[in-house]
Amino acid sequence: MILFSEGAVSAAETLASNESVTTLNPIMHPNQTTLQRWIEQYEAAETVPIDQTIKDRAIQSTGARSLLSDLPYIASERNQNPIGNCWVWAGTGVLEVAHAEQTGIKDRLSIQYLDSNYNDGSGPDWAGEGGSLTDFVQFYNQQHIAVPWSNYNANFQDGQLWSLKNMQTWIPAASIQTTPHYDISSITGQKVQTRGVSQVTAITNIKAVLDQNRGIYLGFKLPDEAAWDDFETFWNDQGEDAVWDPSPYVSRTWDSNTGGGHAVLCIGYDDTDPNNRYWILVNSWGTAGGKRPNGIFRMKMDVDYSATYYGLYNLPAMQWETESVTFSATPQPVFTITTVAPIPASLGLSPKNNTMKSGGNLSLDLNLTPSVNGLSGYIITITSDNPQVASITSATLPAWAGMTSISTLPSSTVTVMGSDLSDQVHGAAQTIPLANLGITTGKAGTATLTVKVTGLSDDSGHPILTTSVPAVITVQAPNISSGVIPIQSNGDLLIGNQPTDPDHDGLYEDLNGNGVLDFNDITLFFNQMDWISGHEPLGAFDFNGNGQIDFNDIVILFNSL
Repeated sequence: MILFSEGAVSAAETLASNESVTTLNPIMHPNQTTLQRWIEQYEAAETVPIDQTIKDRAIQSTGARSLLSDLPYIASERNQNPIGNCWVWAGTGVLEVAHAEQTGIKDRLSIQYLDSNYNDGSGPDWAGEGGSLTDFVQFYNQQHIAVPWSNYNANFQDGQLWSLKNMQTWIPAASIQTTPHYDISSITGQKVQTRGVSQVTAITNIKAVLDQNRGIYLGFKLPDEAAWDDFETFWNDQGEDAVWDPSPYVSRTWDSNTGGGHAVLCIGYDDTDPNNRYWILVNSWGTAGGKRPNGIFRMKMDVDYSATYYGLYNLPAMQWETESVTFSATPQPVFTITTVAPIPASLGLSPKNNTMKSGGNLSLDLNLTPSVNGLSGYIITITSDNPQVASITSATLPAWAGMTSISTLPSSTVTVMGSDLSDQVHGAAQTIPLANLGITTGKAGTATLTVKVTGLSDDSGHPILTTSVPAVITVQAPNISSGVIPIQSNGDLLIGNQPTDPDHDGLYEDLNGNGVLDFNDITLFFNQMDWISGHEPLGAFDFNGNGQIDFNDIVILFNSL
């Protein structure tokens, strides 16, 4: 499914609430104002200077070239889905190639750093709603640093439906560790001259830029839904040796409802076969289920580089651009002061030990104790290792928390997110409430609820070291006051054996008394539910713990097979 990303860059993200993230291939759907702005930015950009010797060689010779080895990435993690920040991935790819060529350091650079900082990380103009290479360059002209992907909270985490639906980054900017980083002395965007020139000249210019060991940002557009469906089929169903030809869509009328744009990274070419010349492009849609292990595709070289789509004004089908960037040679050092190691804060659930009856409700508090330097934000997951014993049914966050998120409940696990936007938690806070969880108990047994930190940072943006304190919930087996008897119908024995409790949890799953749980037990329970309710100890057959015998008990028993 192609997913259109819009907002002020106007994103038409059409999305069912239960859509799986893995099915979405997002593109940008700019409105007319944004389209015009992108065109004007491209036209105003300086033309990339090309060394004449390299240009002559590009004209006269054929061969293959790839800068893929300069790009440090894991293809499965190079996946923007479901948000529309392809422009960040393509722009960062050009930056990574330049960094590797200038410094010899091949280090993944953070996508999340731009996502979280660009236009404050939220609203219709946030990074996930689309952008251009000029927007990318302007951002780094303001920041002057590139942050490694490996820094705390700098790995890409916005690839989720919450960010899409809320038009907001998942990671607060203050929680991203910016040291170490790479200094950027200067960065400008440059267009590769491909429009208004011959096909030979356009191809020569692109090859010459690649031959100068520079990556290229390719922004291309397709005019309507049918064209995008064709491209998605090509991406999803064909391997990396297939060549995509955009030519069939040239000169079509631009559909303002379904036309869209996408940005990818051009890192090479192969024109050794005159009948099969192509560019090598790196996408940001993952690996197409393994069909594209390198996350790349090929595009036909012999196309119309001045192609347009018709509408209120003519729209260029593609724009080839690059970056002129100067880095410092080494990352900023991390200064370490040797002192007594700090005592980690305690992050845990309270009360820690709980004994309950089946069908009961329990409230647990998630607290951080203490925090030396306040709190900026947190992303924490709580998991029950035995949801049949204890499941998480509700969660609430403190009133001071902003940018909040709670994953779907009831479930065996919940992820909670909050930020202290108004600085309600500051200084040396002793006990900070982060969430309150509602727990419902089920069958007899023991469940341990553990706490896992994805992000937890203080007011300086530094990670808060913690030791996690789990909670243990013990659900006691029901007290069977009168004995379980063989199941009857109108006074006649149906099964001569007495029901048994094979797993000794206080619930009698083996209704026919043959020593195991099988389909005959389900059938017997269904047919004799009323008799069991009137003659057997309820606690022995109340599998959902609600104090009565009902169809839910049969369903739970069936699911236990």
